[in-house]
Amino acid sequence: MKIRITYVFLFHLFIISSCSHPHEKKCEELKNGKFYYKGSDSVFVGAIIHRNDSFQTVIDEKTGDKQEQKVVWTDACTYQLYPFADNNWDSLHPDLYPIKVAILDVTEKYYTVNVSSEYRKTDFKDTVWILALIDELKSANDIFKKK
Repeated sequence: MKIRITYVFLFHLFIISSCSHPHEKKCEELKNGKFYYKGSDSVFVGAIIHRNDSFQTVIDEKTGDKQEQKVVWTDACTYQLYPFADNNWDSLHPDLYPIKVAILDVTEKYYTVNVSSEYRKTDFKDTVWILALIDELKSANDIFKKK
């Protein structure tokens, strides 16, 4: 009887582990790299993101301004962004943080995210481009040029 219970437990453990998100492994690959986020309005053009697991630098493509953020991974496909104390812009908007980012899908060239914050009840879905896979382009803007 004890052996039978062990087998049932192991079977359930196998089923649970095999039902995990199929893109979790791909999410792990996004913890380090260079990415591009294109803004959806005319004020914010876009940004280059350099992420190294628990730290990321965001460089505004138009102004060159840099923001450094702490990255806290809450699971394989979800992380939260926090400001560093010496970021001037972030100190003016402390209610913006934490910014919660959930990776919804990962492809070869981009990944989709859901971004949320208590600041103005922000909640939207968007695309982040993986620059490491498209580095043969002259700039990130080449991705969006119409043919």
